[in-house]
Amino acid sequence: MRTMPAGPPGGQARITTLLVRDGDRALELTFRSLATAPDGPEAASLATATSRFLDLAPAKFLGLPLG
Repeated sequence: MRTMPAGPPGGQARITTLLVRDGDRALELTFRSLATAPDGPEAASLATATSRFLDLAPAKFLGLPLG
């Protein structure tokens, strides 16, 4: 998994790419988060939701065990 900033310098927008390979199957997800104020109420919930989604993605899309 790799996360990098997107947009103007100092902005909060990010692009996260997750790549998982399991045998002959592969999953690549690119997740773009919107710019939010770093101290805004949506910043923490966006970070939590993104993290949770990326943690669960291999299980959902490839049938791999959670964890």
